[in-house]
Amino acid sequence: MVQRQPGGGLFLSRQQFNKIVAEAIDAMPGRYLKAMRNVVFVVENEPSLSQLKQMKLRGNQTLFGLYEGIPLTERGAGYNLVLPDKITIFKRPLETASHDLADLKRQVKQTVWHEIAHHFGLNHGRIEAILRRSRLPSKQQSYNKNMKPLLLDVRSEEEWNNEGHVAEALHWPLDKLSRGNLPRLDADRRILVYCRSGARAAMAVEILKNAGFNFARSLGSLRQAAEAGYHLVKPPDTSP
Repeated sequence: MVQRQPGGGLFLSRQQFNKIVAEAIDAMPGRYLKAMRNVVFVVENEPSLSQLKQMKLRGNQTLFGLYEGIPLTERGAGYNLVLPDKITIFKRPLETASHDLADLKRQVKQTVWHEIAHHFGLNHGRIEAILRRSRLPSKQQSYNKNMKPLLLDVRSEEEWNNEGHVAEALHWPLDKLSRGNLPRLDADRRILVYCRSGARAAMAVEILKNAGFNFARSLGSLRQAAEAGYHLVKPPDTSP
């Protein structure tokens, strides 16, 4: 029986949740399952403080899944007598973020595949191709109208600190996106991207769309974001 928590989200027994994780693993194309080497899957209720710190998460940020180990692409001739790679799926964050059982299964599947991609040393474009071949619904046809658009600031750390930013924006520099380091976002959420002039925002939108975020759009520059009505946080006054 699937229960709903008083504060929102779902609550499944460990046995029920483990079954959903197993189904997500089994959905991998057979040749990839056979190619996996020295890796174990673990289900935990919540990420530990050390795991959150390892991923440099702050405040109310959390993890759905975590890969820890040496990717297949980085294993040389000296790879032996090594502890298995570990892929951890976190039960409570996924339950809390899910609207219903179907949504939970979708998010677990997405998380499992994402972490397996790290085991193979794959970038997000490559795992997207695997998803298409396996006939999984990796691309959404319509955005979630119940979720507010996410504002994504792709400027540098220096620009973020010295030039101000949109109050509710998530800061994720373009160089991180270019390296395949993408934030954990719902594929059906609208993402509005801005930078200083609009050029980097356009590049970021292309990266996000190639990774399956179909509803990413460029908002242009920080000034255009302000003109659109978004509240700006001004940089601190450092004058003497």
